[in-house]
Amino acid sequence: MKKLLFLISIVMLASGCAQQQNSECNDHELRFHQNGEFRILQFTDTHWNGNNDSYDRPAEIQKIIRETVAKENPDFIIFTGDVILGGKDIMQEWKIFADFMAGFSVPYSIVPGNHDPERADMKRVLEYLVEQPYFVGEVSVENVRGYGNTVLPVKASDGSDKTQALIYCFDSNDYSPSNEDYGYYGYFEPEQIAWYKQQSRGYTAANGGKPVPAVAFFHIPLPEYYDIPAEDMHGTFNEPICSPNVNTGMYMAMREMGDVMGTFVGHDHTNDFIGKYYTIALAYGRKTQDNDYMTDLVPPGGRVIVLKEGKHQFETYCSAPERTDFTFYYPSGITSKEKAEYSYYPALDVKPSQNGLSYTYSEGDFLSTADIYRMGKNVQKGTMANFDITKAPAKDHFAYVFEGYVDIPETDVYLFYLNSDDGARLYIDGKEIIDNDGSHSSDRKGGKVGLEKGFHEIKVEFFDDYAEEELMVRMLSTNYPLAKLSDHILYVK
Repeated sequence: MKKLLFLISIVMLASGCAQQQNSECNDHELRFHQNGEFRILQFTDTHWNGNNDSYDRPAEIQKIIRETVAKENPDFIIFTGDVILGGKDIMQEWKIFADFMAGFSVPYSIVPGNHDPERADMKRVLEYLVEQPYFVGEVSVENVRGYGNTVLPVKASDGSDKTQALIYCFDSNDYSPSNEDYGYYGYFEPEQIAWYKQQSRGYTAANGGKPVPAVAFFHIPLPEYYDIPAEDMHGTFNEPICSPNVNTGMYMAMREMGDVMGTFVGHDHTNDFIGKYYTIALAYGRKTQDNDYMTDLVPPGGRVIVLKEGKHQFETYCSAPERTDFTFYYPSGITSKEKAEYSYYPALDVKPSQNGLSYTYSEGDFLSTADIYRMGKNVQKGTMANFDITKAPAKDHFAYVFEGYVDIPETDVYLFYLNSDDGARLYIDGKEIIDNDGSHSSDRKGGKVGLEKGFHEIKVEFFDDYAEEELMVRMLSTNYPLAKLSDHILYVK
């Protein structure tokens, strides 16, 4: 009974949050279109300066914003910090900004950067903005640090009140209380993370226990931006990542909740890269300042994020008035540039009829996959439904070679993952795609390959040295979610 009452209270909390924000959002409802898309346009680091300094001139910044909005036709606009930094009367500049934004008749919001609080009282700024046409958001959350912490529901295209996506807006704070003890830049406070998890749980409970697809916007990048694998990073990386020196756990909270697909920040003006770090895409926006350092490397503009209704899926690209960059597809992490540049392996002219894989099992003191062929003994052959090492006769010092066909559902670039303990290699059509060889503990390696729709040879070599053993083969593409290769797409040669 207590569990039931708890779930009811969580559902009521999510409903109440949505109702409260609808009232504070001046009734500018965020809703998917009939085509199942919702377009977000992120601007960042405008550095608007009403004094018309040598750079940060409002007229040029307004021109960039106006042209990008006209080009991209967004459903929602978000400014991720360092918005207005100067003027004889800073509140007058915010009023000019609000009037300018109201002219688009598009709902918009802001999150503070590290410089915004230096120039203005952000509580006062947000109190003013929430009363202005087309602004959506909140001033603050009780007992939670920062201003503009908000979760915005995006409703279903059918006109119902069902929440199909969430937009989290966070104040990533400005500076740490002590450079010596904590580093220079601000970080998420524990109560902000607790508030996010509370909101996420509420919406998940209201959605039948399934996390609602979400994106998050704030100014200062998370420390995990450092950890994006180089091969998974796309876009420009021109300056050091200025994240906080302390990690208070926002990324892990998002992974735990399972709703946030991507985070979008600013702060570092000449970075606009995006990369997938495990399950979450970590991205920079395109800086909007018109006369910044290294402008020739990063033309000012914005970042577009296109959400897909009811799906943990989005597309994103950077857009400037004069050009549009590559598209990044989540969850695959594959880009339109890769799709255009890859050579696609042709499908094989075969018609296999039996699901499963052929395998060869052997035993020996293997230290590499090459040892399987020259040292293997007690050899057994047979077929099984999938890549499965759990039924190995020996506890340690054994190997499998799996061979078969994989039925590729559509022509695309595919990303294969190989988790193994110890060594393993994966081949498609006779070509090595992943090398995770050697004696080691559990490790994951990935590899991309362009494949035409139809049948392709697949081969996995695996050996266990000692102690723990693991083998998992997974695949994903633009429209194929990350998953183990299912039995029904594997065929015996």
